[in-house]
Amino acid sequence: MSGPKTCRTCGVTYPADEAAVLFQRKTESAGMHTYRTEYATCRPCQQTKRDTVKVANRWPQKMRDTLKRHAGRLGYSVSDLALRFGWNLSVMEHEARHAYANGCPYCHKSFKSMGRDLFNITLDIVNPAIPPDFITNTRWVCDTCNRAKGGKDPSSWGAYMAGFRRHEEEARRQPRQLGFWGDATCQ
Repeated sequence: MSGPKTCRTCGVTYPADEAAVLFQRKTESAGMHTYRTEYATCRPCQQTKRDTVKVANRWPQKMRDTLKRHAGRLGYSVSDLALRFGWNLSVMEHEARHAYANGCPYCHKSFKSMGRDLFNITLDIVNPAIPPDFITNTRWVCDTCNRAKGGKDPSSWGAYMAGFRRHEEEARRQPRQLGFWGDATCQ
């Protein structure tokens, strides 16, 4: 690139040094010749276009990504999860939207209050020891609970959650007094 360049989409004219990085495609090789091509649209306009598409398709994309990620982790193909275990994208999206509107079934916190939007909702395999049937062995939960659960079986997870409920109940009944280090109240 030699001089300033104007974006075909937004009409902004960039000086040569900025244009060199905002319109550049990667260098490509064809046989013995190496050449560099340029975009007609600046990178900020390209990013805006991708973001607009992403926002419009957030839930379906979340379901596709979840299906693909779980297939890899569980050692199944995407089609195996879909056909053998009922991981239907429209059913997954319906269930996820319902869970998102009603909160995490484990900690009972609202997904909307967690602050990271769709990053907060994840799909838990309830019992990792049995096949991952979508309807009977998965649950949409918050990422905090899903990380805490990890690969625990339902019995271990139940005991873990019972301990948390006991802790919360005790904290409500006997609030701790705050004190300085070394005080009798701070032990």
